[in-house]
Amino acid sequence: MIRFLAKVMIQRLLGALPGGHAVYGLLQRHGTRSIAPNPEAIANKEMLGRQLIGWLAEAGADPATLGPHLDIGAGWLPVVPLVLHRHGITPQTWVDVAPVMRWPAVAAVARQLGFDAGDPDLDGWLARHHCRYLAPALPPYPLPEGGFGLVTCLQVMQHPAPDEVAALYRDIARLLRPGGFCVVTITLDDQYALMDPSLSRFNFLRYDEATWRRWFANPFTPFNRLGAADHRAALSGLPFDIVAWKTAGGGPDELAQLDRIVPAACFAHRPRADLALTGLRFVLRRREGP
Repeated sequence: MIRFLAKVMIQRLLGALPGGHAVYGLLQRHGTRSIAPNPEAIANKEMLGRQLIGWLAEAGADPATLGPHLDIGAGWLPVVPLVLHRHGITPQTWVDVAPVMRWPAVAAVARQLGFDAGDPDLDGWLARHHCRYLAPALPPYPLPEGGFGLVTCLQVMQHPAPDEVAALYRDIARLLRPGGFCVVTITLDDQYALMDPSLSRFNFLRYDEATWRRWFANPFTPFNRLGAADHRAALSGLPFDIVAWKTAGGGPDELAQLDRIVPAACFAHRPRADLALTGLRFVLRRREGP
C-alpha cells in the first residue's frame, strides 16, 4: 500500500505543479524509454504480434489484403506493428498521445526483427519503410475516412475517460473501410497492483468516482475502470460485427482477490464475474454503411 500511495502522490504533485508535465516527460525520456530495450522485451512483444496474426486468421482476414494499417497508442517500442509489417501489412501509420518514441528503441527492434537499421534518423527510416509516426495526436485523427483496412489498439482503452473511449470507437468506425478489421486488447485490473503486491488486483474498485478523481486519478497513470460489459455497451450502435470476444480472469483466484475489497456502489450494476475479469481482447469487422 505504501508504494501505491507514494507513486500516486508523486504523480499527482507533478500533475498539479507548473511545469510538472515537462518534468515527468524529461524523466521518461531519460529513463528506460530513451535507451535500447533488452532482447527479451522485444521477443515477448514479437510473440504478441504473431498471436495477433493468428487472431486475424481466425477471423477470416487475409494479411495480404489488410493494409493500410493504423496503430493507435504506438508507445515507445513498435514491435507489433513491425511484426505485421514483416507479414506484408503496409503502409502503416502509428499514432500516440505523446511523442515518446526514440530512434535507439526503434533501431533495436528493427535489428532484432530482421530490418535494416543503418539510418540514424527515425523519420527517414519510417519513410523508407512506408510508415509514419503522428504524436501528439488525439481523436478524431487527421486521417482519411475509410482509409485503413486494419486498426490495432493494444493496451490503450483502459486509459481514456469513458466518453473518450466511446469517441475513439466512433473514430475507428470512421477510419476503417467496409470489411476492415480492428483488434483491441485491454487490461481490466488495477495496474498499481503490479508495483505494490500488497494490493488486491481490483483495489481501484474500492473507490467511488468522486474519491477516485479527487485522490488517485492523475494524468500520468489514468485508469477509466471500465469493465468488459461497459466496452460492449460502448460498441453498441456502431457499424461493427464482433467476430471474436475473449476475456481473461474471472476464475477462483481472481474472485478471491476481489473478495479482499468491497467494491464501491457505482460498480453495483456489474456482475461479480465481470468485476473479477483481468483482461479483454476482441476483433471487430467494419460493416457496410454509416
